[in-house]
Amino acid sequence: MSESDEDPDLDDDLDTELGDEEDNENNEEGPEEEPDAGEKGSDGSGGFEAGDGEKRPEPKVLPQETPLTAEMIKGGISMLCKTGDGLEVAYVKLVVQNRELTNVFILSTYIHLRYVDLSFNKLTSLFALQNMRFLVSLKVTNNKLTSPQMSNFPFLQFLDLTGNPLKSTKGIKQHSLEKLILSKTQLENLEDMTTENLPNLIHLNITNNALKKLDGLEHRTLKTLYAAGNKLRNLSGVSRLTSLSRLHLRDNRISSLKGLEEDHETLEYLNVRSNNLEEVEEVYHLSRMKKLTTLVIADNAVSDSDSYRVDALVYGRRLQRIDKDPVEEEERQEAAELYPQREEERLLAEREAKERPADEEPDQDDLDSQRDDDDEDRDEEDD
Repeated sequence: MSESDEDPDLDDDLDTELGDEEDNENNEEGPEEEPDAGEKGSDGSGGFEAGDGEKRPEPKVLPQETPLTAEMIKGGISMLCKTGDGLEVAYVKLVVQNRELTNVFILSTYIHLRYVDLSFNKLTSLFALQNMRFLVSLKVTNNKLTSPQMSNFPFLQFLDLTGNPLKSTKGIKQHSLEKLILSKTQLENLEDMTTENLPNLIHLNITNNALKKLDGLEHRTLKTLYAAGNKLRNLSGVSRLTSLSRLHLRDNRISSLKGLEEDHETLEYLNVRSNNLEEVEEVYHLSRMKKLTTLVIADNAVSDSDSYRVDALVYGRRLQRIDKDPVEEEERQEAAELYPQREEERLLAEREAKERPADEEPDQDDLDSQRDDDDEDRDEEDD
């Protein structure tokens, strides 16, 4: 499958013809009196005079419409195939990019299209595509869409909405969709991202947005999640993604790997590069990942230590590669020898935490509030 959208403006014609009787009545009337020179409206200004030094209001300039034309379609349509019912042949692929299109109503009759790419235009709606019941791949990157909500295309497997100002995923529902790309869409929260609405979703890319949490994700089928370049502080929403095999969280603000220790036996690749991981104890959360073979953890405070690779191997015993380099047998042996000491230290720390009076524990609300303040300060610095 190749990885490859427009409310029509339908203006009704106005009927301005007058009946014969009305024409005759107007013709029988005498000539209109011309207004005196001093009367308002004598300057043809419609009853209003502009005072000295006053400017008349500028007429409203309507936004320029750029509709998709038959000529554009002719230059971008290809791939002649049998139709879905097998009784005819039709072109099934359309690529029309960089035309500043605001309207693609003409596509409402192109029901046999399967692969559509309308990237780098100015579309605000995908209404005109609702009759494309055989659509398999839809790419509308860098347009003006503010919502991912659209018709449920029964065969749609690939959808790329990169670079649209969405901010939310509310209303999304595609029952056959397998791969969804929502990169650089200004997302601030995730809504309706459930197995019920997207039952076959396998691959999700939500990189380079403004997400602070992944709590809106509930997918039993999701295998690959790219969420790099957001503002994530923890992995609380990841615990419900029990089929993940690849998790990419680079360039966030994650300070703990808690949330990965349960029900993630299928995870094979984990990238947490350039986050806020400081404590070596965080690697304990890797212990139950029986299939984890690759860990990318560079550019965290915890990786400043010369022994961070061995520390990771203490609990990530099945790791084959850490950052860019494969695991050496000497490192694996050193980690095995270090395991009893690290486990003893971990159990002692747990016991002390349980015995510590509750009033000595930091208030979670205060911690969250402080993190929010730190995030706002960092955002201001970035701006």
